[in-house]
Amino acid sequence: MLAERALQYSRKLLGDECYPTCRLSYELAVIVFAMRDYEKASDLLHRTVDLCIRVLGPTHYLALISMAQLGRAYGFLGRKPEALELAQKCLAICEMSLDEKDVAFLFTLQNIAFLYLDIGRNEEAIGLLQKELAIEKEALGEEDEAILSTEYLLAFAYSNSGQHQVALEMSQTILKKNLKAVGEGHPSTLETMVYIAHEYGYMGQPEKGIPLVVKALEVGSRIDADRYLEYWKKVLEWLQSQSAKIQELPHSHGDEISSRKRWRLWPRTRRRIGESSS
Repeated sequence: MLAERALQYSRKLLGDECYPTCRLSYELAVIVFAMRDYEKASDLLHRTVDLCIRVLGPTHYLALISMAQLGRAYGFLGRKPEALELAQKCLAICEMSLDEKDVAFLFTLQNIAFLYLDIGRNEEAIGLLQKELAIEKEALGEEDEAILSTEYLLAFAYSNSGQHQVALEMSQTILKKNLKAVGEGHPSTLETMVYIAHEYGYMGQPEKGIPLVVKALEVGSRIDADRYLEYWKKVLEWLQSQSAKIQELPHSHGDEISSRKRWRLWPRTRRRIGESSS
């Protein structure tokens, strides 16, 4: 693995006690986490947290995001009490040590929100994301791309908590902003269309979502969106299945559909709006 070789090279050339090695250690752990090897990721992240605290200090953004990511790994391993303890510890350090407009604070806040979502603490996640969104709007303005990404994640959190109407309205606003900023033929716009279709499905209105996914697949096949297409096809199949079930029921209601097992939509990775210096 390239990230692993880069870390070994950094250790050999620069040693452990430096920022580049801390950074590469974190990036390797995140790659392993993305591969869903949470046991190995938790081991790498635990060592990264110790290294970052020792080299950079407990309030450095790398130490904080490594701690939050370790909590996420614990959550996926079923170690929820430890995950929650890390989230609370991380948040306490942020609030005591960092300015809330600091990028490190905002980035850590979002990592903790992810952690809360992972372990089913949706209301806490919503609270953190609302706080992050308010800070970003004040600092960056309404139209910044980072704000769109935070809004997208907040809509996902509302959906996870069962507030589908709120999630739908937020997603529709995000779609309008995406259309204005990057146009219809951009993966972010198409991804938002599919997310709106999800919400219609959860609300028992799959017939409203089907045309959106069909459109996303049509446009996505013409641009560089191949990595999304297979998943979007599954979403379309799910919506069509939901629509068929509604047609079979003489007196069907939205809550009957939305209470069924749902597809989980992973929120897209937000663009970093900057990083603290080492």
